[in-house]
Amino acid sequence: MSLALPQHPISRQRSRARLTAAITQLIERHGRWRVLRAILLVPDLRRVDRLRRGDLSEHLRRDMGLAPEAPDHRDVLR
Repeated sequence: MSLALPQHPISRQRSRARLTAAITQLIERHGRWRVLRAILLVPDLRRVDRLRRGDLSEHLRRDMGLAPEAPDHRDVLR
């Protein structure tokens, strides 16, 4: 099964025109202030949360080829 890719990538102007048209439709349907409020309340989608060392399980660390996490000394003494 092959994936059909477009011959010409969508130009920046064309995608901007689509975005403008979509926002215009939203404003016509819901009103300027509701659309503006929704845009301002959306969290920044470009922000990426970084993983910390403790966020990965031992299985994921092993699958990724990382060394196993050293056991916490406090847990060993219990």
